[in-house]
Amino acid sequence: MIYATQTLESVLEQYEKQKEILERAEILVSFANGDQGIVGIDGRAYPLPSREDIQNRANGNREVLETKVLQGFSRLIMTPFGMSLDQFHEKVSGVILKHSEEAKLFATKKDLNDPNEKLIPVDLDANQPFWRWDKYKDANKNGTLVYDPIEFSEKHQGKTKLQILADTTGGGSSGWRVSLVEDIPNLPFEKAGKTIGGRRQIEANKSPIDYLASFQSDRNYVNEHGMTPEDWAMYFLSHLEETDQIIDDYEGAGNVSWNLGGYFPENSGVPTACFVRSVRQVRAGWLGARYFGPVYCARSLVRII
Repeated sequence: MIYATQTLESVLEQYEKQKEILERAEILVSFANGDQGIVGIDGRAYPLPSREDIQNRANGNREVLETKVLQGFSRLIMTPFGMSLDQFHEKVSGVILKHSEEAKLFATKKDLNDPNEKLIPVDLDANQPFWRWDKYKDANKNGTLVYDPIEFSEKHQGKTKLQILADTTGGGSSGWRVSLVEDIPNLPFEKAGKTIGGRRQIEANKSPIDYLASFQSDRNYVNEHGMTPEDWAMYFLSHLEETDQIIDDYEGAGNVSWNLGGYFPENSGVPTACFVRSVRQVRAGWLGARYFGPVYCARSLVRII
């Protein structure tokens, strides 16, 4: 199938871009053996997955990935999941500040394919480019943030980052999560989603409980997962580095993103993220799992690794 070859090749072509972005953000470190990667919160080295690693895993899940690419999941992100969320947020914050200092920080275009649409500069709080709710601080160390919940309740079955890194079943943890995401920096409003490859894009104005249930019961969203706060930050970083534009500008053309791959059980809170022009910051917060509103939408992804 010719299209399948092109799909895998496009993933590989994006690999180098992702690596360059990670290098420029000073996220990758060099190990004694010459490999590059990250040091996880458990103190272990996690080398960056190679092209071959990604291709082999993609080959093993070819049918699913081909279907999702046809449905618009056309961007590769390589998330340094194993590193401290605090540290990762700080790295992303530094990149945002650099863009602002170089006058290269813009709102997302309404139409990314329109070469005539002018870029609109956005102001930034240079003292705090990336605001985070206080519960994010040390969330990996103290276990207040869990990942991959199957529901938003005391029965969440999510795991802490340390638990995930320690799990060696199914081939072990690499400390990296490699995924395909929809390249839609402006999440659709209610009734504004497009149907691509037979799948209707996720639209705003549903609760995290409803979005998560759709991943588990709606055939259009089978094999999709909610983004973790790390995944969202990596997509934000990638889009900014490639276009000089922010994502999820909810006071502009976008919405606030629910990051359904994370959960704060103590507060029954689901992570949110967006750029807020009025306070000139990227903001990572949370809201209750039953909350819904016209400017809140979910992002999903399909895992390769």
